[in-house]
Amino acid sequence: MLQEIQIVSKFYNPLVTIMGLDYNSITKSTAARILSHETPELAADYMYDLIEDGMKSEPGSETGKKFWEDVIAEMVLLDQEFATEVSKAYFKMVVKNYMPSKP
Repeated sequence: MLQEIQIVSKFYNPLVTIMGLDYNSITKSTAARILSHETPELAADYMYDLIEDGMKSEPGSETGKKFWEDVIAEMVLLDQEFATEVSKAYFKMVVKNYMPSKP
């Protein structure tokens, strides 16, 4: 599982595999990177892009699902209020992009 996460992370940050970071370091650094954005909307947009890219490369991956569950849990530990706002903005993006529009 760690190797799969490192392969996916290498696409976004080649230093992750060069430095040999473990799974916990990868989840914490991903959560911190998402929370580093100035607004919840920008953070949600960044997170949305990462998740979409992961879904395209490995649709239905249990490893990917577990990874994002852990990243979100880490976001809540780091900054619960901001993470909640990011989650709301992310949910709005998902609904907008995946729900059929009404005529």
